[in-house]
Amino acid sequence: MSSERTMPDSFLFPSTALDATWLGLTSPRQAFTSTDASGKWLIFRPSAMVDQAWIQVLALISTGGLICAKVSTRRGIVLGGYADHVICVYTRDWRDTEDVMKVRGVLRVAGFVEVLRYKRDLDTRLGIERFVYEV
Repeated sequence: MSSERTMPDSFLFPSTALDATWLGLTSPRQAFTSTDASGKWLIFRPSAMVDQAWIQVLALISTGGLICAKVSTRRGIVLGGYADHVICVYTRDWRDTEDVMKVRGVLRVAGFVEVLRYKRDLDTRLGIERFVYEV
């Protein structure tokens, strides 16, 4: 019997997942906890495009290019009444501009070339709609 863990298909397809509002993955090599210092790049995709984008982000986490990400699911879209899914790609400290921009570069090389917004987790918790970076 293999010791390799497999993910359920629903984990790979947020456009149809109804068992949770978010799916997330953290690199097995790096622990991550959301804090007042952490933040995230926001990638918006319609249901028809979110699965492919999510699989790209999962690959970046598995190769060590990213530390943590989560994606809103079909359930989240239905319950929240949103038109698009959002993929949140995390960094440890929004004040570490070098790391924040390094992660943006990783995303750009992976094909996420549109303007992305970066939001502090503290602002999310406080319900503040403010973005630290837009690149």
